[in-house]
Order: sequence, then structure tokens, then C-alpha cells
Amino acid sequence: MSCSLLPPVLEARALRKSYGGVVAVAGLSLSVPRGQILALIGPNGAGKSTTFNLLTGHLSPDSGDVLLNGQSLAGLPPRRIWRMGVGRTFQVAATFGSMTVLENIQMGLISAHNRYRALWPWAGALYRDQAMALLDLVGLGPLGPLPCATLAYGDVKRLELALALVNDPHVLLMDEPTAGMALAERESVMELTVTLARQRTITVVFTEHDMDVVFRHADRVAVINRGTLLADGTPDEVQQNEQVRDVYLGRGATYRKQAPDAER
Repeated sequence: MSCSLLPPVLEARALRKSYGGVVAVAGLSLSVPRGQILALIGPNGAGKSTTFNLLTGHLSPDSGDVLLNGQSLAGLPPRRIWRMGVGRTFQVAATFGSMTVLENIQMGLISAHNRYRALWPWAGALYRDQAMALLDLVGLGPLGPLPCATLAYGDVKRLELALALVNDPHVLLMDEPTAGMALAERESVMELTVTLARQRTITVVFTEHDMDVVFRHADRVAVINRGTLLADGTPDEVQQNEQVRDVYLGRGATYRKQAPDAER
């Protein structure tokens, strides 16, 4: 079934958020069906990060609502929203550098299973098999015993992706997943993300400044400008939109298009 015919997993309804006299998000509405990969793009200061924080409960909207599978998330803390199936990665990777790669995943699983009160001497024995399976999934299995602080940056991003999967999310929000990465690393991490999303039918919403990444990997692109939705459509439609070219992409810009995929 086409993604466009599926019911929405994640919805933003008329979201508004102001900081004093500055309106960051002005009545934004979005609806994302199960399994779709949506890129959220726009100029610096357009409201992308604020939108992400509203979707995950890190900020409360002044008005409007966010729904997950039809259930309102209004007023819920981020940890509750996370346990309901909204995973997130951050522009600056959030991992425990002093712990091993495997221990990082175990800590995520302990949190996902609400085992904070487990006896700490035994924490190292909890969820080892599940943690190793997640590391194998992202290609980090052999690095499990290493301290996280010794990882190359691309591997840190893979580890963060594995951490975002510990709660078996319905939705994965990724804030500039390829920031600071070399070209080969960007393609590798995004291809891995897309493959896992297809396999697990995870809805992905990501922000990104690399337009080659956006137009190669997104099913759909939404463009925000000054806190409002400027355009929303397929990568081709958005790339050809005159307003988007004027405000963000530039008149002469062309980007690598998505490879054909019979399953889309």
C-alpha cells in the first residue's frame, strides 16, 4: 500500500510556539504516515529545531497538539513520549564516552525496560544479547568491548542510531544526522537508516542541510520558513517549487535525485 494511503502515525496540528515577541513556529501542521521518510528543511532560524522539540515534548506548544497514532502527546514529558515509541537522535551525539559501546546500548535498554532499580552490580549482565544484536544491526558488533570515547565520529553516529532503536520506535526523529561527517560517511549512515526503516516500517522525520542527502533519501520533503509550512511534496515537486528556490535552494541549484526503488 502506498504511504499516502496509510493513516498517520505522527501528526502536528496547528502548532504555535513563541519566545517573547519572536514567533518560532506559527500554526504548523504536518501528517506523516507509517513507514514514510520525511525530510524537514528550511533556512537557519526557520523553526526546524523548535518543531523537533515540540514533537518530542522537550518544549510545550503555546497552542496546537501533537498526536502519535491518534493519541495526544500534549503535556507529556520526553521520557514518556520516548517510551510510547518516539526515538530521537541529536545533532551533537549523546553517548557515554567512559562506557563501552556495548554498555551504552545496555543502558538504553535498561531505560527502555524501566529497570533503573536493578541492582547496579548486575547491570552489566542485563540485556547483553539484545544489545549485541542491535550493535550487529548497525555494523558495530566487533567494537562492543571498546570505550565509546575511542570511536571514530561515523561510528558514534551509528551507535546513536542503535540507541534510538532500543525502544523499538514507531517514529524516529533525526536532527541533522550527517552533520560533521565526510561524504562517504554521510551516505553510509543514511543508507543504513533507510534500510532499517524499510525493514521495520519505521516512520522517519529528519532535518538536514545537505540537500544531496535530502533529495536522495527522502520520500517526501516539507519546507519550513519563518515557522510556517512553505511547501510539502515529493523531492521533485519541492525542488521545482519557485518559492522554495527563491527562499532556500537557489535558482540554479540541482541535486542528485533518489535512486529508483520499486518498493516505494
